Amino acid sequence: MVSIGTDSHSPIRVLYLETGDQLYGGQRCLLELVEFMEDSGRVECWLACPPNSAPAKNAPLPGERILPFPLNTNQFAEADPFKKLILLARAVAWLYRALTDIEPHLIHANTFLAWQAAALTKIFRTFPLIAHKRDLTKRRVITHITLILTDAVISISPAITKLFLKSLHHKKIFTIHDGLPLTTDRLPEAKPRSVVFAGDHPSLSDPQSKLIGVVGNLHHLKGQDLVLQSAPEILSQVRDSHILFIGDYYGSPRERTRFRRRLEELASQPQLAERIHFLGFREAFPDYIANLDLLLIPSREEGLGRVIFEGLACGRSVLASRSGGPEYLASKGCPITLFNFDDRERMVKAIVEILQTKPTKAERKRYLRFLEEYGLISYSGGRTLELYRQVLSKYHPESPSVV
Repeated sequence: MVSIGTDSHSPIRVLYLETGDQLYGGQRCLLELVEFMEDSGRVECWLACPPNSAPAKNAPLPGERILPFPLNTNQFAEADPFKKLILLARAVAWLYRALTDIEPHLIHANTFLAWQAAALTKIFRTFPLIAHKRDLTKRRVITHITLILTDAVISISPAITKLFLKSLHHKKIFTIHDGLPLTTDRLPEAKPRSVVFAGDHPSLSDPQSKLIGVVGNLHHLKGQDLVLQSAPEILSQVRDSHILFIGDYYGSPRERTRFRRRLEELASQPQLAERIHFLGFREAFPDYIANLDLLLIPSREEGLGRVIFEGLACGRSVLASRSGGPEYLASKGCPITLFNFDDRERMVKAIVEILQTKPTKAERKRYLRFLEEYGLISYSGGRTLELYRQVLSKYHPESPSVV
């Protein structure tokens, strides 16, 4: 192989590894990246993901290029240590065979678990490996080992990049945040409240209701408990307001059980029963976010907060904690309001102030200007393609198409 990745030569064949089985933010980002790469004509995309998963069903690829990867994040989290070793061994064996069958030029791992499996496979066979780092959890020992065996890591914000600055491998880290696949002059039209919330509480369909939405996995790091602690003050100060939690419980079985009990305890107060709503996982963008009056991101830690881009695209006001990613976006001029995640008084005050006004047309134009400059996949996808070429040039220095 001497020429890959240009319009005049064969495209770069990339095998994307995904271990999530639902369309959370990271999985949506992956499928959108795949579509961008396919449309560019410079990448031939293959996707390996859990069989019958949402990514497999929604991937914008022909069926023969969607492969059943025998590794599932949720199943892995619930397995005992011995079972985890077996699952990883099977994934490594599968990937080793896939390298022979598919002959990809490069592998791109979209989750930390997929990254581990790919890095272990590199012990037995040489191939270019790029991994996505989407969260702020450190896992120092495992991350260090995987870094040794990885050619490059895409960090979605400087908050994550900082985790690697003291590492011997910090030069392998490239900060490229996620982007939305939108044309801002032709935004998708969202469904009305009466349709979106038809099967939920009747008050949610009422156009007079004030809907505060927390969109994301239900997990300690996402801070939903902070919102529930402040719910009595919020709901007493904003008439006809409701707080919506859109997402599933996430993490190990112990984490999920403990956090569920915590949220159920906080939400059990009688005065909250009719105005707190756990909607579970939904396809949040654009219909649910577009029908919120406020998008609230109360995270203790947040890698980027791509949902911020989604909120801006829908013309929603966004209130986010200073938790990493949101601070970075704000430093770039992102039109959001920030608060310290442990400052409940400031959070409540900001919620009340925001809900008393609606974004003006001028403010919404500002939202779109920010997206056009920082939040579209034309930026992030283009930079990712350049990284593919940079990594491949080390393996194929004779190829003029990858320099």
